[in-house]
Amino acid sequence: MTYHDKTNEQTHPPVIQPKLPRKLLLSVLGYEAAGALLGGSLLVAAPDGH
Repeated sequence: MTYHDKTNEQTHPPVIQPKLPRKLLLSVLGYEAAGALLGGSLLVAAPDGH
């Protein structure tokens, strides 16, 4: 049986990452996707701009 000494191990608290960058990224990607879909449908409806 071996004894494992835990005094030499560094214990780190769990890292809690903020949710703001993920929400910001998803909102920007959603905005871009909505613009692409709207722009594509407008181009199909009137490709020459009239």
